[in-house]
Amino acid sequence: MCKRMERFGQLLIGAGILLFAAHALYSMIAAYSQLNFVFYDYGVYTNSLWNVSRGNGFTFLVDHSYMLTHLSFSLALLAPLYWIFDSPLLLIFVQWGFILAGGSIFYVMLRREQLPTTLILAFLFWFIANPFTQSVALSEFHGVSAYYLLVPLLIATLRTRPRLSWIPFVLLLGLREDAGLYLPLMCGYVAWTQKKSTGFILALLAIGYTIIAIGVLYPAINDTSLFAHRQREISPIWNAETVAIRFIRSFWFFLPVIPLLFLYPKSWRTLLAFAGLPWLVTLLSGDPSQYSLGFHYPSITMASLSAGIPLAISTLPRDRLKRFAPWVTLSIIALTGLAHLRLGFYLGGGRSNPVYAQPSDRGRLLLDIGKNIPKQGLLMCDQWLGVFTANRQDIMVWRHRDGNDFQEKFVLCLTENIGKPEFSTYHQGLEEKTWGVQRLSYPYIVLERGGDPTQNAEIRESVAHKRLPASELAKHGGENQWIKGQGLLRYWQGQRSNFPQTVAYGRATRLPPGKWEVRFTYKALPPEWSDRPETGWLSVHPFNQDPSLAKEKIIIPLPDANQAYSQQSLWIDLDSETDVEVRMTGASASLWLKYIDFIYHPTMNVTTAK
Repeated sequence: MCKRMERFGQLLIGAGILLFAAHALYSMIAAYSQLNFVFYDYGVYTNSLWNVSRGNGFTFLVDHSYMLTHLSFSLALLAPLYWIFDSPLLLIFVQWGFILAGGSIFYVMLRREQLPTTLILAFLFWFIANPFTQSVALSEFHGVSAYYLLVPLLIATLRTRPRLSWIPFVLLLGLREDAGLYLPLMCGYVAWTQKKSTGFILALLAIGYTIIAIGVLYPAINDTSLFAHRQREISPIWNAETVAIRFIRSFWFFLPVIPLLFLYPKSWRTLLAFAGLPWLVTLLSGDPSQYSLGFHYPSITMASLSAGIPLAISTLPRDRLKRFAPWVTLSIIALTGLAHLRLGFYLGGGRSNPVYAQPSDRGRLLLDIGKNIPKQGLLMCDQWLGVFTANRQDIMVWRHRDGNDFQEKFVLCLTENIGKPEFSTYHQGLEEKTWGVQRLSYPYIVLERGGDPTQNAEIRESVAHKRLPASELAKHGGENQWIKGQGLLRYWQGQRSNFPQTVAYGRATRLPPGKWEVRFTYKALPPEWSDRPETGWLSVHPFNQDPSLAKEKIIIPLPDANQAYSQQSLWIDLDSETDVEVRMTGASASLWLKYIDFIYHPTMNVTTAK
């Protein structure tokens, strides 16, 4: 009976590990598709490594060098992956792979200590499921996520295959100019406990390389010192509030391994030798994101701590280990779960967010748009859209144009942006046909210099009509749905009950006084239930007010026109300049709202027009 219970416990913990591992990948893709990743930092890494793969060096945004950020020579080994999978999604899978591969090495290291299987799985659950690993996984992409793989690999090879330890050691030094700061203590500790000199040699080399990298290589490559480049970030903030944050976050970080201290009180020495220096650097930082162990900053401390745990366990008496293993197992699982409930990002976590819960059709649309923009020529876009198109040589985001006279070949933006003053050059180019529409998928447009002008008139019309893409409006019900060839539409699946619900609303549009036609372009299917004929309603309101200026029941098109878009107009007469908003209310009919136009009719009588 006891064996069966133990086996059941192992299956349960194993299922939890697989669940959190799968959830990590799912949440990363969801956050990416929800535009939660931006060009800094995800797009920078994508653009830099794509350029490395094409022999262009670590360049991004045309003439920027990633080497000014970090000396990440080792990341060049990732560049050939773009020959196999040329997609902006690549680095999501790479980062996920770093964590899983590091977990596998951690598992092998624990197996080597002949621990009970259930306890090994508990430690692996802590490694994969704790909220600080979740934070690293969801913090776009950073090269430091490779610590999860390389630090355990270095310690494992130092203990079992010292002659191979130079491989992860060199890769670690090439990860960042300061990576060598974290290695001397752990390498020296392994050398001292294992009576092998390799660790001492690596410790000295790590110190030497760090001095050379920061003092010589970085200035030689970048024509400036690291401290001059980073001086704005060096601003220690010490007060009662920040001290509390530093230690409270550290408490949650170390909480799940506290049972190890009870099992073997002297294990603190080993854990301190491995995780002490990375933790101290974090604790003393002036960057709130770093000292609070947010974003990608826990990576080195987490990787170092996990590498030290097997070494701490190796010194435990076997009989004591077996006697207390069940209690330690339960404690690690419970405390990791508690930390997740308090700080976790995945489902059920204290910091869970809808952007991590479900991939978005908006992301699928943008990936499709990016895939079909020709690679030759400079692409201009904003930093949110840049992450979907960064796997190309020449890309520039608006905030870093810096007044330079770049001759962009393509522009990716929201269709409604074309009507803004800062986009007047492109609007004029559409009129003069020096620019053409390369792709139109509402709410996005790709312009091409010298491109096909066939759709130019439609875009100019959309500007004149203050066109609102429906996918950009707020909602209480429904969802955005990507329809290939049409773009992103606001979709409402007709329901027999649980309606009315507001499918689209908000976004104030300022209209001058006069007579206005508010034209809705949509597609609708008849209700499936004969006893519930309510199709839904269209209405226009003063912004953020309930009384309507105009309201009508949605008209269902003829059966033979089910797949065509319909247009239905509401008419309003404004006595003064007014901010208005449109609303679509869903009922039993299935609806797809594409966009809304505001058309001024200076001489038309509203009553006659209707």
